Amino acid sequence: MKTRLMAMAYVLVTYGVAAANHVASADGCATLRAALATPITPLPRKTLTQAEKTAVDQRRACIKGYSAGFPGGKEAFLTADAATLRDDLRHVEQLFAYAAKNDLASPAAEALDPSGNRTAHILGGWDREQVLLWGGFFYMRRLYEEEQLDALLDQVNRIRSTFGIRVTQLSYWDDADEATYFSTASLRDMLRLLELNMAAVRELSAPPAQQRAAGERLAGMFVAERQALSPFFKVVRDPSDHILQLCSASE
Repeated sequence: MKTRLMAMAYVLVTYGVAAANHVASADGCATLRAALATPITPLPRKTLTQAEKTAVDQRRACIKGYSAGFPGGKEAFLTADAATLRDDLRHVEQLFAYAAKNDLASPAAEALDPSGNRTAHILGGWDREQVLLWGGFFYMRRLYEEEQLDALLDQVNRIRSTFGIRVTQLSYWDDADEATYFSTASLRDMLRLLELNMAAVRELSAPPAQQRAAGERLAGMFVAERQALSPFFKVVRDPSDHILQLCSASE
């Protein structure tokens, strides 16, 4: 019962805020079905200059740089369970917190990061917001894959209160996003996709009338955000199927 009440509170708060930006529509499902028949406009591609690539490499985490500091490296990171990714994310947060008040290059800091990999990245210019959003996204994606929806809800709320989750229409797709050096805007868009998928899956066990109401609500919001979120369907599942499943619920 407590879990269900939390879910209801999440819907009322999170989607109540969204409804202020996207007017509720009784035909959200029909609008989504019509939108799915219209091809998505792909983003133009941009090739970064060498100077831009150097700056991105210095400031942003990517799969190679982030996982290099993970025990066991990239292969272990890609197969780690959600609990392990959560603990690793907390470790990165601790390093940034320590660096804000102490000399991360001092011998006393070595115990916090025995490999020295992440310490070197932070000292070299890692952007705290981008790195923690990057780690948070991969942790949340694993929670979704493991169907830990309550834990995912908690993490969504944590990210939303700390960094915010808002949809941004990118102007182009560049070499950085292609190489997983995702910008903060890209990461927020992917987090939004996870949030929409989670919201739809949570409602699939509800009574049919509630499913249809949730489908109308989610469809109306997703249609407004679909073009902006579409570049990331290759990273996060397109929530259309889940939402339309709610729309099609019958007695």
